Amino acid sequence: YFGDNYVFSAVSQELPGVVRNFDSFYEAGMEDAISRLYGGVHVREACIDSFNMGLAVGDFVAANFFQPPAF
Repeated sequence: YFGDNYVFSAVSQELPGVVRNFDSFYEAGMEDAISRLYGGVHVREACIDSFNMGLAVGDFVAANFFQPPAF
């Protein structure tokens, strides 16, 4: 739907006026995963494994459920 290189910006209610710009959903996802490491919530292996699992789930859903209707 959006492709691999969909450029977008994100804002947060917790940080008014701060805008994060991303060149892809992959980039945003990796930043989110690593932020958990910086926050002390997870260890690096858990961040990377969880990110990769999310990619696999997303690929499966895109391949099996988000297909154009067959007429």
